[in-house]
Amino acid sequence: MKIAIYYRSPITYRDVKPDASPLPGTETAVLEMVYALRLLGHDVRLYTHPDELRSAPRADMLVVKRNPAIVLLYPSIAPCTFFWSPDLITEPSFIPLTHPVTLRRFIRAVYRVIAISEFQAGLYGQLGIPKGKIFISRNGVRSLLYQGKTKKNPRSCLYVSGHGDGLEYLSGIWKQIHARVPDSTFMVIASRALYGEAVSKKAERILSDLKQLPGVTVAPLLPKKELAKAMLRAGVLLYPNTELETSSMTVLEARAAGVAIVTSARGALPETARGNVLITGTPGSPVYRKKFVNAAVNLLNNPVLRMRIDRHNRQSVSYYDWVTIAREWESMFSEAAHITV
Repeated sequence: MKIAIYYRSPITYRDVKPDASPLPGTETAVLEMVYALRLLGHDVRLYTHPDELRSAPRADMLVVKRNPAIVLLYPSIAPCTFFWSPDLITEPSFIPLTHPVTLRRFIRAVYRVIAISEFQAGLYGQLGIPKGKIFISRNGVRSLLYQGKTKKNPRSCLYVSGHGDGLEYLSGIWKQIHARVPDSTFMVIASRALYGEAVSKKAERILSDLKQLPGVTVAPLLPKKELAKAMLRAGVLLYPNTELETSSMTVLEARAAGVAIVTSARGALPETARGNVLITGTPGSPVYRKKFVNAAVNLLNNPVLRMRIDRHNRQSVSYYDWVTIAREWESMFSEAAHITV
């Protein structure tokens, strides 16, 4: 099957195997899906600029990532078009679909809108997209990266975020955790460099303060292979999420590595972190932070509980493997091809 995938990123990325350098979640998802579909034998072409679409050869399927206007502007590339987005419907990418006429044209033009979580599917329903048009998928991991025999340190904690979500609460949270678990360690990986942005003065101050705390290491961004090793070594992911995420690549990667997760019960995290520890409320409140600290300390001090979550998370790896997800897309494409013949 000839499959065209379009995504214009705000950063420069290339059609390569996505484990050689650090990448944001959206770019990772696009490259992993391209790679997985090719493993299944499909002819997949990735387009990163509208100019490339103007001369693109005819495909069987077109998948448009993030920009719904492309669905309407390039209807002749393939007989079946799919829309796939990482965003909340409040993001600027969805502005065209707030106009009723454009929304109706969009609904007619797409075979399916691919949601990356049940939570996002609900948002699409609020936008006015019929339930029958929504295909509920998910983000994933490349499971091979998490099959090594890296020794896990059950007393080590990890925070990873390309956008620094919840970063401002880490110092206060970590001080309390380390006071109760003195031999615990904490690696912090946080930078907006993936998005071509400099570190803000606020983030610099936070990271500088974190470096001064006992047990803390502030590490640079890591390529996927190295990040997988860091995940495999970690015991607990500390992620005081403040946003309504439609998924979370970090959480999925932590699951694959058998890391017990403490995060917020917000957005799609009750799905992606299912079976882990989900904290209600907002990280800015003392009640949330108390619950978060208690949960982290309990995991660090309770090896039976942590191992149970470790096993639970690892058992979900095949479900979240990109090739598994690509096979589900393959079935969707086959159905679309049959209907449009």
